Amino acid sequence: MAISVQDGVLAWRRISNSVLNLAPFVSFIFTALKTWLAQHGGNPDLQIVPFASLSDSETVIADAACKLYGLVLVKQGAATATFSKLTDSASASSDASSELRFWSNAVGQEQAFVWPTGLNFANGITMQGNTTANGGTTSGADACLGFCVIGRP
Repeated sequence: MAISVQDGVLAWRRISNSVLNLAPFVSFIFTALKTWLAQHGGNPDLQIVPFASLSDSETVIADAACKLYGLVLVKQGAATATFSKLTDSASASSDASSELRFWSNAVGQEQAFVWPTGLNFANGITMQGNTTANGGTTSGADACLGFCVIGRP
């Protein structure tokens, strides 16, 4: 999906609603990011991109250059480990050479990551969930769901 940012005030309302049912630390981390961006980051326009599951081999978050400001992952299924991978690509994720990988190994595990100045992706962001760090076998029902917070490059 292309970048379709909105005013930070509206985006933060959506983000606040998205973290309501998650652990308090997730809300805390994103409140800190909101404060930082408002005070030091120029209050950028943002887009929240939810994903239902990384069980498919390709989940396109953005098909154009963007900055990643935040990521939330929630482990589904059984205790089988999953590796959530982000690749700098508009359409294809990489099994073995993804730019970012996050390991989740407990059902219901919640992870929150933020990049206060934004992490640049030159081509876009495509994600996938795999059973191994370097492999291409999709995680299926054990994959994570969650959302990304992105902005213009």
